[in-house]
Amino acid sequence: MTVSCRLALVCGIGVAVMAATLGVRAAWPLDPDLPKPPTIECPSHVDLGSHAEGEIVTGRFRVANLGAAPLQLSRFRTSCSCAGVETDETGENRRVQAASIPPGGDREFLVRMVIGVRPGTPQGVLVQFETNDPNRPSMAIQVIVPRVTGGIYIEPRAVLFGELGRGEQPIITINLYDNHETGLEVNEIVSRNPDRFTVRYRRVSADDAPEEHPIAGRLLGRCEITPITGQAGSLDGVIEVRPTSGTRPLAIIPVTGRVVTTVTAFPSVLVLPRMVGGQSEWSGEVILVGRDRRPFRPTLQTIPDGLQVTLDPIMGSTDRVRLRVACSPVDRVARPPVVESRITIRVTPSSGPAEDVSVVVAHPQGESK
Repeated sequence: MTVSCRLALVCGIGVAVMAATLGVRAAWPLDPDLPKPPTIECPSHVDLGSHAEGEIVTGRFRVANLGAAPLQLSRFRTSCSCAGVETDETGENRRVQAASIPPGGDREFLVRMVIGVRPGTPQGVLVQFETNDPNRPSMAIQVIVPRVTGGIYIEPRAVLFGELGRGEQPIITINLYDNHETGLEVNEIVSRNPDRFTVRYRRVSADDAPEEHPIAGRLLGRCEITPITGQAGSLDGVIEVRPTSGTRPLAIIPVTGRVVTTVTAFPSVLVLPRMVGGQSEWSGEVILVGRDRRPFRPTLQTIPDGLQVTLDPIMGSTDRVRLRVACSPVDRVARPPVVESRITIRVTPSSGPAEDVSVVVAHPQGESK
């Protein structure tokens, strides 16, 4: 037999086998004697309607099996920890992990969701699970709250000062809207950290032209937040927006920021002695760094008793200075008390007022060995 004849024979057998296989597959759905797979039917989304912030909302959806074999559902999960899938077929709501639906049957499931996004915005989660339907092995149902009602709409939602120098006082304005709540009014706005920032509320009067937000309703007023920057440190805190009635605040507005000095000490706390190679080292260094690489001139103001302190320039750098600190060794067997001493350095920048920077040194107190 020639090579060409052999190739024709092999190809002919392959085509015949493929045709027979396709014929069986095509005839399989029509043959009543062959088992049919499960077929899932369920909604693509569930609309829970509008609800207020803080509510716990329950929605329901049904999953049906249109096939001739049992439908197995498994690995129920949600895209957010604020929601879960449950079933109440036993008369008690229980979190569901897996379920089985017989041919031609259906089953109802509950999805419970906590409304946690800000008023005036939508909230949605995905309910996901696996199936043994060969055509739809994975399913996802979107659960939607199209609008969160109640409370008050804040824009922007937080006060972010960032890093400020001493004396800087930028004013940030927050707009407050009624979120389409009839009769909603603000009684007062309070700073919960009045030592670090103040709040001034300007209510919209009847003489002002009405302002409407595309989704948040009527403008109630504006609050102006001003930082207090006389001292270095955190500006973090919250602002409470209080209604005319009731004790629960309409909203909590977070405030964050920090006042930084012209010069920062790294580290700001030095602990002596240090352990170096298993030995006690009774000296250490602190690097003083000018903010934004600005040059400065340091002067020692306070040197605590028992410490030896020097300031040394760093070669080739005008915005950094090395602070060397040492103390005399003491008898550690006697366990002398540890004290915190504060070194004060006055720094004079190339522009602006002079400031004092502190470095804390924790060290044992006692007589020299």
